[in-house]
Amino acid sequence: MIKKILFTTFILLSTQTLAKNLPLYSCDSCNSAKSVSLAKELAPPLQCHSNTKPGEITEIGDEVCYATNKILFIANPLTKQAYKYQVDSDTNGYNKVITVHPLTISADEQELIDAFYKIDAQYRKAANTMVDVGVNASLSISTLSNQASATSDNHFFNLSNETASSDSCRSHPTNYFTPRGEHKVEERLNAEIANKIGNADWTESWQDTTISGLGLTIGRGTFGIDVKFTKNTTGVFATMLYGSRHNLLNFEVTYHGDYYLDGVRNLNLSFKLLRGSSSIDGIRLKTLFPESGGSLDLSHTGVTNCLLDYIESIAVKIEYNNPSSGQPGGTPGGGGGASGGFCTRTVHTRAGNRNQVFIFASPCQ
Repeated sequence: MIKKILFTTFILLSTQTLAKNLPLYSCDSCNSAKSVSLAKELAPPLQCHSNTKPGEITEIGDEVCYATNKILFIANPLTKQAYKYQVDSDTNGYNKVITVHPLTISADEQELIDAFYKIDAQYRKAANTMVDVGVNASLSISTLSNQASATSDNHFFNLSNETASSDSCRSHPTNYFTPRGEHKVEERLNAEIANKIGNADWTESWQDTTISGLGLTIGRGTFGIDVKFTKNTTGVFATMLYGSRHNLLNFEVTYHGDYYLDGVRNLNLSFKLLRGSSSIDGIRLKTLFPESGGSLDLSHTGVTNCLLDYIESIAVKIEYNNPSSGQPGGTPGGGGGASGGFCTRTVHTRAGNRNQVFIFASPCQ
């Protein structure tokens, strides 16, 4: 084995000072000590390459490694504490060594960080919202309990002036899964968030988008910071409430885009549906539509005609099970056949590679 060769270089100024933007990691749980730990976690990798000559077999230790460094900001938007570090990655011959050097934040840099605090505070306050679109779905088998409306709560907003008939499913959470339903829901949430922000000088730039994870760029002239939100621990959520907590869709809301103090301001919202805390007819989405597919027996569960209609709209096969005709079936609540009670129908659906079967109570045929 060729002996491992290591070279160490000491760089006083980061090459990133020549770059247009510096990274800022938003960390809403960071204090001074935690920011240092996070800076070490974000240390750049060593620059290594093989030292093997042509024709020789490359082994693990046959590499040359050079030290690297980066300059970054870590800012807590809740406490408005920011830190600037130069993080050096080096080697002592066998192990990687990381050193964090505190740097002074300039007045120009602080101006951009303050702009980030302003945007984030208004966004957090406005995006934690709930929109109540009312109840328009009727129950086909039995009623759901605790149907009290929450519109009197100051955190709920009714943006619709429509008075849909009881058999309309436009104001039922299943409408979200229709071709244009997702966009309409996110558009309404976006409008409510922008409305709550009010007269901020960048309100006009808010847009809804399905693109997420792009971060936020804040700048002036040729200098800027790229804000990254991957280290936040406190999420921001919005909810579409359909009359009661039996029917609601919860979303995690994030924002991204460009905000230049002397130029373009284009901020966008992204919405991620949270299946574990969203419900349709009192059934969690992760139970109703599990990622792995499977079978779900709802023959003893009260569900709305909207849920029934939606599932049948994506069916590949529907089977009616009448005990009186000798077919397999059930009689929820007693009885069966033409004498009373209910039979069942089995609805087979397919979404991508996921096959799912639903069993519903059904009037006997």
